[in-house]
Amino acid sequence: MKRLAQWLLRAVIALLALVVLSVVAVGIWGYQRNELPLPVAVGKLEALATGRFPALAEPLGRTLDVLGLRDLPLAAGTFPPVAQWQGIGAQPEASGVPPPLEFRRVEVHDPATLIAAIRAAQPGDVIELAAGVYPLNVRGIDVSRGGTAERPIVVRAARLGDAQLRMNTLEGFVVGAPYWRFENLDIRGVCPDHDDCEHAFHIVGRGHHTVVRNSRLYDFNAMIKANGFEIEGRFTAPDAALIEGNSLYNTAVRNTGNSVTPIDVVGADGWVIRGNLIADFIKGRSDRTSYGAFVKGNAQGTVIERNLVICEMHLSGQAGVRIGLSLGGGGTDASYCRANDCSTEHRDGIIRNNLVLNCANDVGIYLNRAAGSRVYNNTLYRTVGIDARFGETDADIRNNVLTGRIKGRDGASVNEADNLIGSRREFERWFMEPDVADFGLRDGDAIVSHGKPLPGVTDDLCGNPRNPSQPDLGAIEFGKLPCHPNQAPR
Repeated sequence: MKRLAQWLLRAVIALLALVVLSVVAVGIWGYQRNELPLPVAVGKLEALATGRFPALAEPLGRTLDVLGLRDLPLAAGTFPPVAQWQGIGAQPEASGVPPPLEFRRVEVHDPATLIAAIRAAQPGDVIELAAGVYPLNVRGIDVSRGGTAERPIVVRAARLGDAQLRMNTLEGFVVGAPYWRFENLDIRGVCPDHDDCEHAFHIVGRGHHTVVRNSRLYDFNAMIKANGFEIEGRFTAPDAALIEGNSLYNTAVRNTGNSVTPIDVVGADGWVIRGNLIADFIKGRSDRTSYGAFVKGNAQGTVIERNLVICEMHLSGQAGVRIGLSLGGGGTDASYCRANDCSTEHRDGIIRNNLVLNCANDVGIYLNRAAGSRVYNNTLYRTVGIDARFGETDADIRNNVLTGRIKGRDGASVNEADNLIGSRREFERWFMEPDVADFGLRDGDAIVSHGKPLPGVTDDLCGNPRNPSQPDLGAIEFGKLPCHPNQAPR
């Protein structure tokens, strides 16, 4: 009898082991069949077991550990250091020319003269930073004197890299007045505690028509943060900003439980986020969920276009979830939502001509309570795809090229057409070296001239014109003009 009991126990253990191994094999096969990267497949399998089959979660986790399958790196391609990066994003060659000579020029050479010039600024001032390092240890630099549409106030270096601002401060520029332009600045957060370096720019209240262009912003939790609040009994938001041609990234995992989102906009209308490199935004604590950019809080009319988002560029193999671009996002406190209404997180936004890569364990584009959303001509590689979620979301998703899938969840309404979903192997057949953002064309039979003309999509990732009658699928138009997102497109 004792031997029978031992035999039965061994049989049960063997059967349980067989069940767990079968779950692993079938689960990974199922996700791989949908062409998800192995780290993504393993992460999804664990989440499924924990949520639906909790009795299997612990033995499954141990099995994954034994097999060495847990927290696998995404194994992305090798990219040059951002300072040597010559693709989409900030470039010294794009520093541009200063405003007209009739504008008043104010030259500054250290933190004290910079802060004094900002406090005394008048419409039309051009505050130019001399070459050098500017250590900034104040809590924040208040930007409270406004410019005008005809005479904005400009803070600039003559060339990107000349002026290096090093911020050991919770916030850098706190922009609460309209018509300020910041350009060609190299701004790094240097706080020993990552909780203490939140934002390079916090754009608030009356800070509408702010422009941040051709700047490197790095080692912050949310490099650009924007929100409105009540002023004199009325909700006031920093609408109509332009964030263009910047490089936003981190050189290490952010050891924080705070929000890690390079562009974090709440309740502001009419923002344009264009031509930026957004990379390496990994959150190391709390829920470990981070976004490249989101706009939420009942905002309206956002344009997110021609950006290169690389969730894992130089930092890889970390646990957690990275999401590329989002209309909507996490929940918002009602006091920060427009009209105190958070029932819809975003209205009438468009995400077009973006290239999104290497978003481990989640989607490249996410629509969360996002009404009237248009997702046109994007290319997503090594992400889970596109999610539209909740009944408030209605989305038109067309002319995209992606790995993964397109999915409506929790009552979202999705119209999808003319999208091309391919495997990683197919991407490697279609494009030169997608792992390093080289999307030069190898085989365009499935891509070239297979799109449909769409309202508002007249150019591509590099600003080249689209074929007006038979455009290509995805972010790049493979016509006479070159478009290489990993090389300077200018």
